[in-house]
Amino acid sequence: MTGMKTKNRALTPLLLALPLLLAACSGDSPEKLLSSAKQHIAQKDSKAAVIQLKNVLQKAPSNAEARFLLGKLLLDTGDFVGAEVELSKALEQGRPNDEVVPLLAQAMLAQNKLDPLIAKFAEIKLSSPAANAELRANLAYAYAQLGKPEDASVALAKAFESDPNSVTAQILKIKMLMRQRDFENVKSSIDKLLVQAPGNAEAWQLKGDYLLESSSATNEALAAYRESIKRDNTSVLSYVAIIWTLLSKKDEAGAKQQLEEMKKALPAHPQTKFFIGLMALESGDLKTAQEQAQYLLKVAPDNLRTLQLAGAVEFRRDSLPQAENYLTKFVKGAPPAMQAQSRMMLAQIYLRGGDPVKALAALQPLLEEKSQTPAAFALAAEAELQRGEGKAAESYFGKAIKLNPKDSRSRTALALAQVAKGDNRGFDELRAISSSENEITADLALVSAFAGRRQWDESLSAIDVIEKKKPNLPTADNLRARVELGRGNRQAAVEAFERALKKDPKFYPAVSSLAALDLADKKAEFALKRFQSFLQNDPKNIPAQLSVIELKARLGSSDLDTIEALNQLIKENPSELTPRLGLIRKQLDRGELKLALSAARDGSTALPDQAEMLAQLAQVEQLNGLSTQAAATLNKWAVLQPNSPVPYTKLAELYIADKDNAAAMQSVKRALTINEQYLPAQRLSISLDLAAGRIDSARQTVRVIQKQHSKDSVGLVLEGELEESQKNWAAATAAYRAAYALSPTTDLAIKLHHALLLSQKSSEAQSLATGLLKKFPNDMAFTYYLGDVALSQKNYEAAEELYRAVLKIQPSNAAALNNVAWLLNRAKKPEALEYSQKAVQLQPKQAALQDTLAEIYATQGKFDQAIDVQRKALELEPSAHLHRLHLAKFYLAAGRKQEAKTELQKLADLGNAFPAQDEVRALMAK
Repeated sequence: MTGMKTKNRALTPLLLALPLLLAACSGDSPEKLLSSAKQHIAQKDSKAAVIQLKNVLQKAPSNAEARFLLGKLLLDTGDFVGAEVELSKALEQGRPNDEVVPLLAQAMLAQNKLDPLIAKFAEIKLSSPAANAELRANLAYAYAQLGKPEDASVALAKAFESDPNSVTAQILKIKMLMRQRDFENVKSSIDKLLVQAPGNAEAWQLKGDYLLESSSATNEALAAYRESIKRDNTSVLSYVAIIWTLLSKKDEAGAKQQLEEMKKALPAHPQTKFFIGLMALESGDLKTAQEQAQYLLKVAPDNLRTLQLAGAVEFRRDSLPQAENYLTKFVKGAPPAMQAQSRMMLAQIYLRGGDPVKALAALQPLLEEKSQTPAAFALAAEAELQRGEGKAAESYFGKAIKLNPKDSRSRTALALAQVAKGDNRGFDELRAISSSENEITADLALVSAFAGRRQWDESLSAIDVIEKKKPNLPTADNLRARVELGRGNRQAAVEAFERALKKDPKFYPAVSSLAALDLADKKAEFALKRFQSFLQNDPKNIPAQLSVIELKARLGSSDLDTIEALNQLIKENPSELTPRLGLIRKQLDRGELKLALSAARDGSTALPDQAEMLAQLAQVEQLNGLSTQAAATLNKWAVLQPNSPVPYTKLAELYIADKDNAAAMQSVKRALTINEQYLPAQRLSISLDLAAGRIDSARQTVRVIQKQHSKDSVGLVLEGELEESQKNWAAATAAYRAAYALSPTTDLAIKLHHALLLSQKSSEAQSLATGLLKKFPNDMAFTYYLGDVALSQKNYEAAEELYRAVLKIQPSNAAALNNVAWLLNRAKKPEALEYSQKAVQLQPKQAALQDTLAEIYATQGKFDQAIDVQRKALELEPSAHLHRLHLAKFYLAAGRKQEAKTELQKLADLGNAFPAQDEVRALMAK
């Protein structure tokens, strides 16, 4: 018997639902169904009413009353998009304007469709005074939101003219008085309204707002909001106000309880979804948070709170391009008081992407505000450190610590600055911070500092501390792997990366690193399998999907298959940036400029506020010869990011390519107005001055840079380059020598050596080269450069020796293999072919390597093979006319004169564009 009772109880919900299901399937007339819907509305059973109204419209699509009631219900439950659709149809089907228009205006307001609302209804006058007053009040609100106070006042006056007792107009008047902070009139207006309409839920909600705004009377405000909900349990703004107020009081339990009540009353309302998402984000439930954010974006894609929530969720998910997209939109539309957290997230995104200039631009308003945020100064300091500006970083750190002496992040960053200057007290401070808290910021800093000094054992000790603090995270294993790679212990690194993946199968950095090691071992198949296995745990991971596409291409998948895969990825993820960029770059690699342009335009339409997409579109437009459109695109980018000097710098580069140096200089000046220390713009300024013969002006800019970067070599390098351009070899050498003393890098060693040669100081150059090779025998770049020098001096024996030294360091260096092959072929040594084939195998799409291989085949009398390979070189670089000349020579050598003549004629047609016309004529004569 007990079992029977249980069974009956389980069936009860289904039995209760049967009347509705039967009504839907039965032959009930539309009139009967409509009557049933009205009963449900009277009983405040919105769900059942909506079902019945939809049943009516299934049977009688032109039933305007059902359409109107459905639209009204959808509006009440927060489905503003659906409400607008149904109310618009009701209007088309003849439902009275007085009945429908005020509600339709509310639905459009809720979606922030302010301009369309005004365009549609501003000139309409409704016959009912109450309805007209309602419409005028809604129009007044739209004008106010658009920052048009005069138009708002006129519309509100018309509302009161239509109906002096209009509750909607009175409510809007109170809101406008609140905005003006005229609290005395707010109080009297609310008191008057509550006398007139004591049961009006919105009046009680406004009383709560007034109490909070005017006197911070939190408990009294909460009581007013609860009174509002008592009058109408769907009073959404009162729920919202209570939850925000409780959260601000750190009463999370109270806020959650209020949200539960809200879910019962308004389960599908966007505000309910918003708070579910927000609280899920706070508790670390990123899956739920993302689901709610994505739902809200479909309902109201331009809502500021929705964009902020979506940006925060994607930031926490490490989906940084998407987070940047949402947060940029939010910052663009939000009032300054709401922007702080989002700006700081944007700054962190830019810092992680290695763009400290953009990070500083995002932070700038926070650094100027009176209510300064310590975290903003700490981030600005990190940005300055990334730019190499230690002094500016210390200044920001100092401000951050002054505002919050206990802020461990600022203390950590300041300690790092000490370490960077060689002050070992920084290590002691980092250890002290680490021991005082369970966070790992200081420990990460210790690992970084020790690794930078190649102190591997100390790095591993710091990682041990991280592992104790965060044993379940993959962080420690990932860091350990990187340290083991640094010390050359590859197997230990692989094991550590695999442990990281075991702890978190969705930890992309580990699988990416393992795949990179596979590729270094020429095991692309292993790398592909790793990513495919990873995607079983995280099937929507975009970087992993892109890696699979790339690896399949490397393993022989056709370009068309690659493009099809990228298009499919874009179709599945239309709001993701990286697949679109991958497609465009692939099309550019194939020389398909028109297709790349089409893809870039599609991307710009789909992601109109994505700066990187606009930058890519401008580049593709320029490649297609559409300079005017490219300039317009870059100007859009500048509007999108008004505090960034990058768009104007790119615009200057475009003008330089178009030989409009005057316009380029104007763009450079605009970039430097935004950020006077932006190096790419300063470099362009120097180049433009030199091109115009303004040498003194160029030197002045160099001196400014040297002053701005007094502890950096960049200003001295620019001085060396300037003097080199003027053939002042002694001055150039002195500048490079000073730069190398500050920053002894391979690039500066090359510049100094080159300047010494040009200064006729060969013995000093030789001494520098010998000393550096002895000190840094594995410096591949410098060794390769010396090989090039020897080759240019026709010291072929020394050049071959140096290129072979490069191959000892890096056996897979295709350029060195190619040069050794060329030198061996010059000496008529048959092993040249083996070296050249290896080079081409490593980089089959390098035309220069194919050209060398073809030449070697020709030297060995294998003309058919030489011709086949040379054709490939020409396909890869159709505008490289020397490849065509070589092909013609091979045709002649093979006795294929007609084919040779065809190629030579093409070269002859180029005229002065191809300078070797004498050789062309001589070959044609054969």
